[in-house]
Amino acid sequence: VAVRSVSEGVDPIGSRVGQKGVRINAISNELKHGEQEEKVDIILWDRNIETFLMNSIRPSESVRVVLTNEKTREATIVVPDEQYSLAIGRDGQNVRLSAKLTGWKIDIKGESEYKNMEEEIAKAKEEKAKPKKAVKAKVEKKAKVAPEEKVSKEVKKKVVSTKKPVVKKEKV
Repeated sequence: VAVRSVSEGVDPIGSRVGQKGVRINAISNELKHGEQEEKVDIILWDRNIETFLMNSIRPSESVRVVLTNEKTREATIVVPDEQYSLAIGRDGQNVRLSAKLTGWKIDIKGESEYKNMEEEIAKAKEEKAKPKKAVKAKVEKKAKVAPEEKVSKEVKKKVVSTKKPVVKKEKV
């Protein structure tokens, strides 16, 4: 559940939990199904989507949120490496619940994994930015063209040998 307060000085999470957990326990009891209890997570809602996404993966701390595609509502949350498994949760439950709560597709990355990903992207951009003439010259150097005579004899041999024999069928 995401909550917020419009009044100054009111703790929205504390007011939902209640004194000694009375209010949240009442909600949990209503959600009880036989012997199985449901746990309720209460997070702070925020108008800023990055802050809201950071709050949604608590108790794990997040380093930063990168909105990868706002139209399709996709985001990457970067967490400290030692808190990666906490952010994802058992069988991905934490990140799934966060995605449901926020309405965003969330991808969790550890700091080192994200740093490596950024470096790869930077290298790819650097390669793409190189002048085309230099790339073309580099390709021409690597591809050595054989003299025409050698190529034509070898090609003719291969062409002749790859032809399928024609089989004529006769009526009996």
